[in-house]
Amino acid sequence: MILKASKRAGAKQLSDHLLNADTNEHVFVEEVRGFMSDRLNDALQETYVQAKANKRVKKFMLSVSINPPSDKVVSKKSLVEAADAIEKRLGLTGQPRVLVTHEKDGRRHMHAVFNLMDENLKVIKLDYYKKRLNQLSRELYLKHGWELPKGFKKTQERDITNFDLSEAHMAERQKLNPKEVKARLQTCWQQSDNLDSFKQALSQEGYVLAKGDTKNIFMLVDMQGEVRSLSRALSVSAKDVKAKLGVPDTMPSIDEAKQAITQTQKAALIKAQADIEKRHETHLITLKTQLFDMKVAHRQARKELSRYHQKRQAAELQNRQQQFGSPFKKAWLFISGQSSYLKKKHAAEYEASKRRDEDEKEAMVQAQLRERRDLHQQLKTYKQQHQSQLLRLNALASRGLLNHAHKLNLTRTFSHHNGEVQTPNTKRHPSQELEL
Repeated sequence: MILKASKRAGAKQLSDHLLNADTNEHVFVEEVRGFMSDRLNDALQETYVQAKANKRVKKFMLSVSINPPSDKVVSKKSLVEAADAIEKRLGLTGQPRVLVTHEKDGRRHMHAVFNLMDENLKVIKLDYYKKRLNQLSRELYLKHGWELPKGFKKTQERDITNFDLSEAHMAERQKLNPKEVKARLQTCWQQSDNLDSFKQALSQEGYVLAKGDTKNIFMLVDMQGEVRSLSRALSVSAKDVKAKLGVPDTMPSIDEAKQAITQTQKAALIKAQADIEKRHETHLITLKTQLFDMKVAHRQARKELSRYHQKRQAAELQNRQQQFGSPFKKAWLFISGQSSYLKKKHAAEYEASKRRDEDEKEAMVQAQLRERRDLHQQLKTYKQQHQSQLLRLNALASRGLLNHAHKLNLTRTFSHHNGEVQTPNTKRHPSQELEL
């Protein structure tokens, strides 16, 4: 499992993220341990209040995301075991924590949040915690018999198209896939020998090089005016950038680069983008509606299963109580010593029934995850086609070719099975969500 961890503050923001049902299909609070409250929001707020007592404390929580491979359906038990392993590996045994599972895009992952404040109101030190989690991640892959990602085999083979949160947000604002954006930039870098060839390759993708305002480094400006460090965008060291491109003394400033971009056919770009977005949403409405209906049906099925479990537990409890019979029989069982035996037997039966109910729930969840995965794969294909059009449009805009944008075939329709995608006759909006 891929383990991503960061020390952080912001208890309210984190609890809002963990309970976000807008971007996740299903959200479950699996555990709230070691806090006065058993509610996630209040538990994290306790951590904030505790940290506030020490003015030197800035980051008082460790947030870890536990991500299985995208093609694997992992049980809740395995995710909890991974959280336990993280706790032990980092020396956080017994620290208050919360565990939350998210189901999204037909996948399930877990978030573990640990309180880093000790009994002396000091932050527990976590030396080299990212390195230790990286080693644990490798061990978990081997334990489950999964193929190791390239980065675990050799550092040189690490996926250079991995992106950080800021890059993801930037790409999200432009409705692009951040991994695809980074892959295209990497291609430009690898196919270029010097500054001139690299500038030419970037211009084909819709980017302009600029010189940093505060530091003498190369900056990357896209058609929307978004600015980022070139070395960070490429995941290449500043030393390697300097070795291939030299220094950015001849590059325009960031403002000059933005002005040059503005002088292109920006209005036409916005119009063409809007046209793509409109057609894209029309083509996706069928899959989105199907996914929404499936999510509603799955939530209803889980509620019905929960009600069935409660009803069955009540019937089994009543049956166990009836075994004690009348007051006279209860007294006889107590005198004969059979009462103690029955109580132990009933306790064991109750624990077994809880495990049985949990297994039934887990089986339903995994079946639903597999069912949703097929729809999400189709949705992913449509999105890839859509963002490919946007990237090509940006490249045309950078070369001043938007007057020939009709070559993009903007009226292209996406095939769905063996016919055209039909807009469903429904008033339900696919982005609607249910309350937890």
